[in-house]
Amino acid sequence: MNFLMSRFGCNNFLFGQGFASKVGLPEDQSLVNMLNHHARDLSPHLRFLSAQTSWTEWMQPYEKLPLRNALKVGTLKHILIDWQLTNDIVGESDIYIGSMEFVNTFAVFIRTRSESIAGMIEGYRPTYDLVLAVEVPGVNEFYRLSKDPETLEKIVYLTAYLQEGSIEEVIMGFEPSRTALGRIVPARLVDTIATVLVGIDTDEKLLQQVFSTL
Repeated sequence: MNFLMSRFGCNNFLFGQGFASKVGLPEDQSLVNMLNHHARDLSPHLRFLSAQTSWTEWMQPYEKLPLRNALKVGTLKHILIDWQLTNDIVGESDIYIGSMEFVNTFAVFIRTRSESIAGMIEGYRPTYDLVLAVEVPGVNEFYRLSKDPETLEKIVYLTAYLQEGSIEEVIMGFEPSRTALGRIVPARLVDTIATVLVGIDTDEKLLQQVFSTL
């Protein structure tokens, strides 16, 4: 289960302190406080919290989607590499996005399908893993992500980039869903996601080499 737990930073353990993704988190782990004081900044595009580095109490694997407004954006196709397993895993993970407390804050969930790893991990049950909270800056109270394909594209790239960074993972492709969000995914993302993130291993590179070209 290493490749799944790595979504929450469990592949980085600090002796005497616990998981690195939980070290230094404040007592107040509300969305507002975490975004104001602990978010990673990709200005002017996005600000975000990743469970890999800021594993808050509300970033968890859920049996059911906790947000009723969450919609499936599409399916990420990828190769998962776990050195404790004898073979690489060719997997498919569905990405869901739902609005949180404000019109410009969103939760991103990843659900790796059980059939992707059937026979590889005994007893595996898929969950909706809340791995990312995103804030879209500079918008008004009428903002709707379903009307903003460029920002949705950036969130999908960000999600894929963070998953590549959590373990050794190779992105193979992305298939949009037929929901209101899936229908606005730009065709260029589908065409380029397998190659555009190659070599992108820092937030700065993501900002300069990917976001700034969109």
